[in-house]
Amino acid sequence: MKQSILKICKEDIIPTFSKGFCNVGFLFGAGTSFEAGFPLMTNLTNSSFKALDANDLNIIETILKNYNRIQNTKYNVIDNLPDIELLLNLIIGFTNTPGYSYECFKLEQKIKQFICVNLRNIKNPDLEYHLKFLKFIKNRIGLNHTPFWIFTTNYDLLFELASAQCKLSIENGFCGTVQRYFDIDSLKRIEGHFGIQSKKGQIPFEPVKKAHLKLCKLHGSLSWYETDENNVMEIFDSSYTLPEYKDVMIYPQHKKLDDTLSYPYEKLFVYANDVIGKEVQYIVSCGYSYRDVHINDRLLIPKLQNGSLRIFALFETKPNYIEQLEKYPAFNYLTRDKIHIGGKDASMPNNLWKFSEFVKFIME
Repeated sequence: MKQSILKICKEDIIPTFSKGFCNVGFLFGAGTSFEAGFPLMTNLTNSSFKALDANDLNIIETILKNYNRIQNTKYNVIDNLPDIELLLNLIIGFTNTPGYSYECFKLEQKIKQFICVNLRNIKNPDLEYHLKFLKFIKNRIGLNHTPFWIFTTNYDLLFELASAQCKLSIENGFCGTVQRYFDIDSLKRIEGHFGIQSKKGQIPFEPVKKAHLKLCKLHGSLSWYETDENNVMEIFDSSYTLPEYKDVMIYPQHKKLDDTLSYPYEKLFVYANDVIGKEVQYIVSCGYSYRDVHINDRLLIPKLQNGSLRIFALFETKPNYIEQLEKYPAFNYLTRDKIHIGGKDASMPNNLWKFSEFVKFIME
């Protein structure tokens, strides 16, 4: 018989809440940006299709008919579209079909370009809850110089913008000003200064006593460009980009694992793997579905297995992708009507899966 839980404590989600978020990191997905004005997967899929011409749709219809025949599904371009990730996978897979190779390649690039342009065209995002979240943690950490981590698969610049507005130091793997160059060592640095020389001649290093954010964008950013081979820059003003610069984002498709083995992602994932389970022993996720196998297999599951990581995930409904994670007692989650904690389920209606409501909850 299930036991009802009437109230959840902040420490159930963030075990070190009362200690200033010590060893806590956050994993944020598209749902975290939705209330700020960015689309979810369904909206991105629908808007992508509206940008396609008749020839594109005919190719997709052919691909879907072939997929339906093999998988016994009923996708079509009228009223039953696959999401953008499955669609890109199917298009890429169809490039080996005689007569479709070049057309499928062009279609793949067109959809990827649309995703990028569509997200860049979102103006004046609502930063209310990103600001409240960062300001609260900044005040909560106070003079503790230990950084807190945000890992995200989002391309948007919401946390970069919000951190500037609340005067929170941020490190994201880039150095510079107008054009910032990728340098993974920047994430390893500790901001500080040398103190007064002691009588023994020693000069102590004194970390700056203030909160600072380390932001790890696992799938890239709207501001990242490949300027030449093995050279990635962060450029916020498009007037400083050149036509030959390429977007550096891991798009929603199954070849994400291959992409994470290329520059600069192989460095980001190696460093994130070193941090998670050590500096970051507790992860709270919001707006993230855990459908990215490369993140689960490389960063999360090994740490759940060895007991160095505890995860608490906030979902509206239980995703189809967490079977491999929920078998570990250290993987806890809640949905809009239940909580799964310590390997047990209980009824608990709530709306903490919304980023805004989660922020309100921790601020109460």
